[in-house]
Amino acid sequence: MEPNPYPFPLRLAAIDVGSNAIRFLAVEFVDAKHWLEIEVQRLPIRLGHKAFLTGNLDERTMNAAVEAMGTFRRSLDNEGISRYRAVATSAIRDSRNGPELVRRIRHETGILLETITGTEEARLVWTAMRSRMDLGPDRFLAMDLGGGSLEISLISEAGIHWTESHMMGTVRILEELGGGDVEPKQVRRLLSEYAGMLRIPDRIDPDRLAGVVATGGNIEALAILAGCLPEASGLSRLPLEDLTALTGKLARMPIAQRITELELEEDRADVILPAALIYGRVAEIAAATEILVPHVGVKEGVLIDLAEDVVGPSAHASRLEQATRSWP
Repeated sequence: MEPNPYPFPLRLAAIDVGSNAIRFLAVEFVDAKHWLEIEVQRLPIRLGHKAFLTGNLDERTMNAAVEAMGTFRRSLDNEGISRYRAVATSAIRDSRNGPELVRRIRHETGILLETITGTEEARLVWTAMRSRMDLGPDRFLAMDLGGGSLEISLISEAGIHWTESHMMGTVRILEELGGGDVEPKQVRRLLSEYAGMLRIPDRIDPDRLAGVVATGGNIEALAILAGCLPEASGLSRLPLEDLTALTGKLARMPIAQRITELELEEDRADVILPAALIYGRVAEIAAATEILVPHVGVKEGVLIDLAEDVVGPSAHASRLEQATRSWP
């Protein structure tokens, strides 16, 4: 048997080009399941700005994205990381000039940026959740909310049994409402228009769900603001009544006050209210009393995929088949 060309410890990296921010995570795996962080970056580059209204990415944010990827390229080289995966989600996926940005990034930085589907987003998040939670045979309703889309899935340890991607991310909603300080009633009115989409299929019985799990930067921030710190496992539990109270508090605070009093970043302070309303709405539909927050997402799923691929392509293929075998 040939020796493994990538023995542990192994350095890997993930780049998540979202609609509200671009994230970079470089780590060193000590074995196939555990890693130490080398570098973590979150850059507030809002590719969804104007894109969801015009259908095109803004030239200024495109330039900022290329510059950011150049920075990540230098980090990869400096840390000796040759294995990485860079993924792009809703803003690039839904824009006419998204492919142009992908080409620019490849040409100017050498980074291959892959535009993924909402279904692939859901699979990567499921992969990350399994590393943080013991899902077991029971089924959970999972929601991953970003700037441009909301993925809702029915999951268990066995895989994803159903998933659906909705074009109703936080940045998209803000853009539709004109941006800035929006009234909660405006967001609720827009959500009511989306009510048909925010419906769990009739075959899913809320009474038989093991729980509701949520991922994304906003739910992590909401859990922290509500005082729901992670348990030893890294999982937070956010009671729905606490989320409702926090949503009311946020609704009474202009964006500037959320920044000064709650110490939220500017690009978080404006989207956190629409996010809270969306999370609360889905939890209500699922008859949940709390939301589980695993503090992982797409980038962690990417890293786990890469590490499993090192263990053996056949093992990785088996896990991929497991995750997708129940999809329609």
